Order: sequence, then structure tokens, then C-alpha cells
Amino acid sequence: MLRFLFLEQGEVLTAPFLIDKMNSNTKESEEYKMEGEKKKSSLSTFLLFLAIVIIIALGCYIYKLYYEKTIAYEKIADLNSQIDSMKNNVDELQGTINNISNTINNSKNKTEDNKEYEEITEELEEKDVLYVTDAIKNDNNYILKGVIYTQYTITDKELKKALNDGFITINKEKYMISSGDSDNEYDLVKEDSDSVLYKVKKLKRNVYYLETQAQISDVWKLTNKYMEITLPIETKYSDDYEEHKTIDEVFKNYESTEPVDTTNPDGSKTFKFEFKKGKCVEVINVLTSV
Repeated sequence: MLRFLFLEQGEVLTAPFLIDKMNSNTKESEEYKMEGEKKKSSLSTFLLFLAIVIIIALGCYIYKLYYEKTIAYEKIADLNSQIDSMKNNVDELQGTINNISNTINNSKNKTEDNKEYEEITEELEEKDVLYVTDAIKNDNNYILKGVIYTQYTITDKELKKALNDGFITINKEKYMISSGDSDNEYDLVKEDSDSVLYKVKKLKRNVYYLETQAQISDVWKLTNKYMEITLPIETKYSDDYEEHKTIDEVFKNYESTEPVDTTNPDGSKTFKFEFKKGKCVEVINVLTSV
């Protein structure tokens, strides 16, 4: 390969000159080469630095994503915990509501004075009557609420004790007892009187009942048994004096009352019920006093 040597003005081509010139060119070539290598090294360093920066940036970004994801998971877990707590609260509230509802249902037949009423679904026992304290009209029905009076009876054991003691207590009143005009009949008088107020008569084996001598009617005893019955307004009603067409005529202006601990409850407020095929078909007034 041929090289051309350009001489500047005034330069003389000699052997030493030629050698110097060639060395100079070689040195310049090496310097140029070294400068190129330095540039390549600087570029590599820059690229390495840039790669490190990018890696650090990506690491920070990934860590940020991980941190945010962790926070999100923690928030979700906290929300789930709150939801579970709210569900438990809802369940507790529902339980409370159910308890209240059950209490209301169980108290459906209770009044403000805590009386519990049993539904009348069949005819009362022969010796019982319902003393109606309230007659509540509800649409086309009447709800009759009251307390049971039962015919005052004395067992054979109680009678023997009374005869042995010489007296018997009725409604907290003390009465002297003595034999009556016939067998199985006894008279009751107060200590300071000779007038016979009650007679004890045999009802059936080992059971005696009281009869009010002055009124010649049965003697009744107040119980603590409260009962009620719901009847259509067109239910038949009857008493010893006349027959009404429906109970509406009797109870539409009925005044609420409280029972009295007496042997002769108000006869206009005491009733029995006639059932046929499981349904009350008639309300019958029972004369418990004259």
C-alpha cells in the first residue's frame, strides 16, 4: 500500500525526515485510536450507569407496587373484618328482634296488668262461668276477656274439718256450721246472728256446694284463671229473660269492669258458651246473683 507524503513548503525530503514523518503519523494514529477507545469506554460507563439507574428505578417502582398492594390487602382484610363484625352485629340485632317478636307473641294475650289469657276453645266446665271484664270490638268480631268464677264447693274432708271445728271460713268471713233440716245439708250463720246465710248441700259423692239461702242461688268463688274468646258479632245470645239476636246487642255498649272477690258476682256479666263441631254457636248468660 502506497503512502503519499505531503511536504510543506520549505521541507526537504531526506531519510531522517521521512522516518520522523512516518513516526509522527503513527503516533497520531495511535492517539486517534486511544481517543476512540476512551470515547467507547465513556459510552460504556454511561450506559452502565444508565442501566443501574433504570434498574434502581424499576426496583423502586416494583417495591412501590408491592407496598401499595400490601396496603390494599391490609385494607381489604380490615374491611372484611369490619364486614364480619357488622354481620355479627346484624345477627345479634336480628336475634334481639326475634326475641322481642317472640316476647310480643307470647304476650299477645297479656294486658298491661300482666294477666295472661287462655283461649276458650270448648265449653267451660259445668261449675264455671266467665265473668267478662272487657268486650273489645275488632272489625266484625268481639274479643271477650274475663276471669273464671267457679261454683263454691267443699270437699268431704273440708266439711268434716268444719264440723269438727264448729266453723268454716268463706271469703275471709267466719261462719258457724250446724246440721240442717235434712240429711247431707248444713246451715251456716255468722257468730253474731241466727239467720242462715248459706246452706251446704251435697252435690255428688264427697263434694258439697254452697247455696245462698237469702237468694236461693249458688255461691261462687273468684279464681285467678283468665280466659278470652273471639266471636263473630252475629253470634247468638240468650238469657233467662229473653233471647237476643246477636251478641252485638249485648256488648256494643259494654263497660269494662274489674272482678270482685265475692260469692255473688254480677249476674249480668257472667256467661257460658255452647259449642258445636268445635265452634261457639251461642253465648248464654248465667244468673249468678238475683
